Amino acid sequence: MTLKIMSEQEVDARLVEPLPADQMAPLARVLHEQFATNLRTGEFFQLAGKLGPSASYLKVELLQPEDSGTVFEFFTTGEREKASVLPLPEALVDFAGYALGEFFRSEREAHLPIDYTPFDWLGTNVHGRENFHRFNLEREADAWLAGARGADIDDT
Repeated sequence: MTLKIMSEQEVDARLVEPLPADQMAPLARVLHEQFATNLRTGEFFQLAGKLGPSASYLKVELLQPEDSGTVFEFFTTGEREKASVLPLPEALVDFAGYALGEFFRSEREAHLPIDYTPFDWLGTNVHGRENFHRFNLEREADAWLAGARGADIDDT
């Protein structure tokens, strides 16, 4: 098993098929039930998944009412199980649950690295990363940068 930190581009290059929200809904319900006592007022989980020919991806966003939140992302390669209830590998989902559990058990102090870092999870190579986002500020910064780039183009 090769344990290598992966870039976002390397992960994205292996994924081609977004999973429909209705396929992610059962897992979202399980996470809400499992971690309900850890959620603050107004917090909720939002999930997304993607598949590739031999890769799987799960994003779990723990969103807060003030347009911010912690984003956990998990990625693995290899053949997907055929009989799984979810279209995602069990090891990927299990590791996500473990990471969230550690996050809440540590009172939100346990964090995954900011890059896709490999973890040997029950014999499966699962990459995980975590980032906190202030989405409203990121949108404002993107808009400002787009305006600044446009001004640079107009000045030449």
